[in-house]
Amino acid sequence: MKKILIVLLSLCFLFTAAFLTFASGEKESKAEKPEKAAAAKEEVKMEEVTVEMWAGPESRAMLKVIDEWNAKYAEKLGIKVSLVTIGRVGYPEKVVSQLMSGVDKPDLIQAFSIQVGAVAPYLEPLEPFLASKNFASPEGAPYKKEEMIATALKSGEVEGIQRAIPTDISWHIMYYRKDLMDLVANPIETWDQWIPRAKEFTKSYNSKSPVPYGTSVTGKLVWHAPLHYLAVLWSYGGSMFKEGTMEPAFDSAAALKAAQLFYDLGQSGVLLPDFESGEFPEMVAAFQNEMIAFCPYWNAMYPMFMDCGQSAKICDKMAATVVPGARQADGSIKRAVYMHCITLGLNQSSKLKDKAFKFLAYATFGEGAQLYAKEGGAPPVYTVFTGPDAVEPYKSGAEMIAKYGRLAYPFPDLQAFLEITKDYYQDLLLGSRKPKDAMAALQKETTAFMKERGYID
Repeated sequence: MKKILIVLLSLCFLFTAAFLTFASGEKESKAEKPEKAAAAKEEVKMEEVTVEMWAGPESRAMLKVIDEWNAKYAEKLGIKVSLVTIGRVGYPEKVVSQLMSGVDKPDLIQAFSIQVGAVAPYLEPLEPFLASKNFASPEGAPYKKEEMIATALKSGEVEGIQRAIPTDISWHIMYYRKDLMDLVANPIETWDQWIPRAKEFTKSYNSKSPVPYGTSVTGKLVWHAPLHYLAVLWSYGGSMFKEGTMEPAFDSAAALKAAQLFYDLGQSGVLLPDFESGEFPEMVAAFQNEMIAFCPYWNAMYPMFMDCGQSAKICDKMAATVVPGARQADGSIKRAVYMHCITLGLNQSSKLKDKAFKFLAYATFGEGAQLYAKEGGAPPVYTVFTGPDAVEPYKSGAEMIAKYGRLAYPFPDLQAFLEITKDYYQDLLLGSRKPKDAMAALQKETTAFMKERGYID
């Protein structure tokens, strides 16, 4: 009997132990399943988006944005971003060659707005992406297109289709020495007042002038020199092309009037000596060395002038305002602020379009734009231009760009077209061609160019 009892107790113990082990194991397996499911859910496939830009301050600023993205969002979103830079010389041609070949890298590519027309056929239309859930911060907060200055956003638009988004904007403002003149109380309202006011600050006209020359312009043979001419042409009511066509319009009254202004400016003696060989560095140096009183030029000079380390003589003497315009019959002033942008577009052959756009949105509308601005860039979003930390020329620049900003029409051969106009622009300044002759010759050459390229019959 005792043996039977022992056997029964042993069997009972083994059964209980087995049950407990089974129950324990079942409990563990139930507890592990959600953890394994969560781990599987959290595992995100990492893919690399590449951004290509030209070497220089723009790509250095973007690298900071990329580093921040990779540190904060790469693992969470499965999007690692890398930067590729190539030289500035011949950059547009290199980009077109790359995209034409159909390569899927880079995913995002820098295009100057002057060249957007040339690369547009190889860039993905962005409207579907701008309407998608990817047009949001990494945390999912939606962005809005209205957060960007509308005229700036159009710099990436070709024939009504958004092909790129600007990361940087450049525009013309009127710089002046506020210790010498007050362009708020006594503004230069029209282009016709440019030369008379410059004579007041040119020693050959006024021996008491505190500076030797009144003003200056870019006279060097570079494609962006005649952009000053375009702004004046537009304010006089002219245009690059005849309405509804691609036929040049340099035979118009407005074109001749603008040509006369630059011819007179060049012959007036108010410009810096050797202006025909000067561009951005020379214009900066002219102010830094107290050689001129005022001039219309690029916004990029402003931070340099405010930095006493770079501009010790003038860092507390500089100010800027809107460029002049043309007085209309009703007494109003018609202004055209020339502007262009550096943009990023999405490679049509990219295999990572959604992920690439996610970073593009962050870099142009979101946190990345703020960081890019801190690194010296000028992203045209209102939070940068009008936010609590905004400084000049951004504060006043937002209104200037929104009200008066104007872009050159982005057709594929725009830069080549401007390369033609630069020669005639310099001829006007040097006085080697009379305005009427210069415009007639420019009209003839640009018309032949547009026919050759198939824009007109």
